[in-house]
Amino acid sequence: MNAQTLRRPSGLRRRGYGLAEVAVALLLLMVAMNLMVKVLGVVGSERRAADRRLWAVETASNVLERVASEPFDTLTVDAVRAVADQSGASQVLPGAVWEVSVDDDKESKAPARKVSLRLRWKERSGEWGAAVRLSAWVYRGRGPS
Repeated sequence: MNAQTLRRPSGLRRRGYGLAEVAVALLLLMVAMNLMVKVLGVVGSERRAADRRLWAVETASNVLERVASEPFDTLTVDAVRAVADQSGASQVLPGAVWEVSVDDDKESKAPARKVSLRLRWKERSGEWGAAVRLSAWVYRGRGPS
C-alpha cells in the first residue's frame, strides 16, 4: 500500500469544527447561562424572603419578651404598641404593621392578661406576607417580699 491509497478523499477530511457545530455549542451555552441566571435570581429572592421572616420572628419575640417583663398593671395596648414601634420593624420590613391586643383572661384563677402580637409586612410583589403571630400570658406577681 502506498500513501495515495491510505489518504481519504478530499471531501471527508476534517481539519476543525465547522460553523454549525460552533453555533450549536454557543446556543447551548447561552441557554445554560440563561437558566442559571434565572435560578440564581429565584434563589436570591427566596433567601431574602426567608431572612425577612426570620428577622420578623426574632423581633416579635423580643418585643413580647420585653413586654412580658413589664409590671402587670402597666400592660396596656398603648404600652405594648410603644415597645413594638421602638423595634425598628418599619425600617427593615417594607410596610410593616403591628397589630396588638391585651385582654384580661377571665378563665384563669389568678389575675392574668393575654398579650397578642401580629406583625405583617408587604412582600416584593406588593402582597401581604405570612404574618408572624405570638402570644403570651402575663400573671400578676406576688410583689416584692
